[in-house]
Amino acid sequence: MHPLAETLLDEPVIAAVKTDEALTAALASPCSTIFLLASTLLTVDGLVHRIHDAGKLAVVHIDLVDGLSSREIAVDSLNACATRTASSPPARP
Repeated sequence: MHPLAETLLDEPVIAAVKTDEALTAALASPCSTIFLLASTLLTVDGLVHRIHDAGKLAVVHIDLVDGLSSREIAVDSLNACATRTASSPPARP
């Protein structure tokens, strides 16, 4: 089963963040999954890094990444970035 599906079955509450302050609070919270509702093409990589570094799963709303289009290549781009920065999702707590 996909790590996100496992996590959602165990912990159905997800922290949804739009600002850096909200991300900081979510990183300190017991939520193990963080849903990014706002980012840009230039910031999404760093935000996902921060989430993974805290041992949490990151969910990126692709339609809300400023600078990406709603085309398959945008998904491929994010996937390549995720694959390059982490060989696997963070371990579950």
